[in-house]
Amino acid sequence: MTLRDVRVLRDQLLANDDWDAAGHAYAEEHDRYCKAVHDVVGWYTEFFLATGPEAEARRVRAMPLIAEDPTRQPDLLFSGPDMPVDEAARRRFFGEN
Repeated sequence: MTLRDVRVLRDQLLANDDWDAAGHAYAEEHDRYCKAVHDVVGWYTEFFLATGPEAEARRVRAMPLIAEDPTRQPDLLFSGPDMPVDEAARRRFFGEN
């Protein structure tokens, strides 16, 4: 994430003579991809660590689907935060579609 931050800030500074505006643009982008990482980590936590009948039922439903199609499991940690991180991606991961 640090290397991405450096690259994004550099790109904003090079693209904009107004460094204050560049800093704000960088901050918006930083917040976007940090939120994506945070959201997916939350999904993983809920999916793999939650306990109880509802959590077990979710895993029973979703795990065979993930085994058939591994792309159902968000690969954000390796692919980066530019992948879709929205309700459709969450529902697909949780086997709700």
